[in-house]
Amino acid sequence: MPSRDELNFLRKNRKAIGGFKLTDTHGSYHPDSYYWSATMTEFEHAAWALRFSDGQFHGLTKTLVPWALRCVRSAGPVIKKARSAR
Repeated sequence: MPSRDELNFLRKNRKAIGGFKLTDTHGSYHPDSYYWSATMTEFEHAAWALRFSDGQFHGLTKTLVPWALRCVRSAGPVIKKARSAR
């Protein structure tokens, strides 16, 4: 599961990467499509989720919300390389 920074990197490069869910269960565009990060908030049982439509992070309770998850191997070196290229 990606960290908060890794997930934000994936969102910024989503068109090149592809395969991100931006629709609801009926196949319609859904502006509140979130992806979970592995980064916990200061609250128990809550983690940061990223809304892909606008890039906003929200701290949400993990046990109540069935949002999407995008697994990564490790985007750390890719993020560092992309940042140094700027």
